[in-house]
Amino acid sequence: MFTQPFANIFSLSALEEALSLIKSKSSGIDKEILQEFKTNAKENLQGLHHELMSGTYTPQPIKKTSIEKDKTKRRPIAIASIRDKVVQKTLVNEIEPFFDKKMSNKSYGYRRDKSPLKAVNRCRDFINHGYFWVYKSDIDNFFETINHDTLLNLLDRDIQDKRVIRLISLYLQNGGFKNLKYIEHEQGVHQGDILSPLLRAPRKTLVIHNGL
Repeated sequence: MFTQPFANIFSLSALEEALSLIKSKSSGIDKEILQEFKTNAKENLQGLHHELMSGTYTPQPIKKTSIEKDKTKRRPIAIASIRDKVVQKTLVNEIEPFFDKKMSNKSYGYRRDKSPLKAVNRCRDFINHGYFWVYKSDIDNFFETINHDTLLNLLDRDIQDKRVIRLISLYLQNGGFKNLKYIEHEQGVHQGDILSPLLRAPRKTLVIHNGL
């Protein structure tokens, strides 16, 4: 069980650390870039801290766009405001180590201290030990089809302070604007959010064995 209290997670010093780790060059719906936020960092972070502690914090609507996935498809991308990225990064810094311990040691996607090179080396070790069958699978549009209630129920089992669950719920349900049109978000997690990789199960599973 993750037992860190909400107030400890979002201390002012934790928010400051999170801000120092953000390198984003994109701006959200408010068009504020990272350098502008940092110019008034003390005031901005104190304001965020007050909102979080008083229970009045709500994320701004996201800016929805898309990038080319392949020649026929585009991948939806969500761009949060800098203030919301700071809050998400703060939360991820605290809860990721707890949940990482519960993940399979064969999972290499979006993990701390994991990389494509380490995944390749792991595969090489399997091959050297005679494991030569490879099974690859992919869940189509997985990010955008995750059920919110199911995900929150799973998180509720492991997170003691329910204010954290409420905050995650706000991000899951947060809609956004695309070409001035507001779009509700009733299922899935936003691709592009700092928090999203932690909220999804690995999209691709690689199984190597020496069976038939």
